[in-house]
Amino acid sequence: MMKPGFAALACLALVACTAPEPAAGKLAVALTAPGPDGSIYRLPASTFVALDSGAFSDLIVLDGASSTLSIDVPPGTYTAELQGNLFADGVLPLERTLIDGSVQTAYARLTSANPASVTVSAGLTSALRYDFQTAGGTLSFAQGSLDIDVHVTEVGADGADTSFAALASTTQVTVHRNAPAALIASLPAVGDRNANVTVVASLSGAWAQLGVDTVCAPAAVSFRGADGSARVGLRDLVSETLGGEANVCVDRATPQVVSIGLSREGAPTTGTFTGLGQASFFYAFGIHASLPVSVLDGHLTLDLDAFAGRRALPGTVTTTVFADDASETWYRATHTGTVTVEIRPTP
Repeated sequence: MMKPGFAALACLALVACTAPEPAAGKLAVALTAPGPDGSIYRLPASTFVALDSGAFSDLIVLDGASSTLSIDVPPGTYTAELQGNLFADGVLPLERTLIDGSVQTAYARLTSANPASVTVSAGLTSALRYDFQTAGGTLSFAQGSLDIDVHVTEVGADGADTSFAALASTTQVTVHRNAPAALIASLPAVGDRNANVTVVASLSGAWAQLGVDTVCAPAAVSFRGADGSARVGLRDLVSETLGGEANVCVDRATPQVVSIGLSREGAPTTGTFTGLGQASFFYAFGIHASLPVSVLDGHLTLDLDAFAGRRALPGTVTTTVFADDASETWYRATHTGTVTVEIRPTP
């Protein structure tokens, strides 16, 4: 079961970096549609398409002044759902630009299937079409006004040894009202200065694209631990991830971020969690560092040479505990400080 906030902790592309020739496809959808009187209808601000293939999901924003948009997504069969300012009955407030340049709001009802299914194939073009019913007739936001170029770049599977060592202070804590007091007392509180966590890992599998701006790879962890001066709950939380998932990721944000995330769902094994009366928990923590250089380009090619070595960077540690049914986030905290990251490429 995937838990909130950790879906992005699944991929990095530590490639020394000549990308293979991408396989290309196209997904087409329109931002504007002509009206019968010559006016132009545009989807309103904060309208987007939610794409989900199971292995890949992202939100594609459809507003803005640009008439075209290119994104990188893998080929596959997607569920595409128009979201944003839709009313409960499928009515959307479109922007209508009259011939004289004045702009009005025109309410239109979505009559096409939503969500819809669309298959993107390498080298081919797929289309999304949205039909709206207005007082003046039917508008079709069909293929032609916006081309979303879809292609996949196979990120190389070169290996690397990594280490993340964080020296951090707790800056933000969120506690659920149903969280046991004994648990919260054992975990870091705002102002604690010893939320220090270290992870050493080797990349253990192929790289995959998780989102438009994120690539990740699984990791085999050889050491995980919290500083002996840290609260016992933090040390136990780190230990509870043993046997779970570990992933290293790079996100093409501003600035770009390199992360390692560890998580496990299951029965407790440490003193902090065994006495709480729960059969199972979801335990997770991540170490995130802001990169001083851009290492991941728009084609999701990662330049390892730009970052290989050891650097002390500004960063955070995030820690999370979910109740056994994942309906309640009992504890979530951010710890801010310095993260020493070392990347050592391996053949």
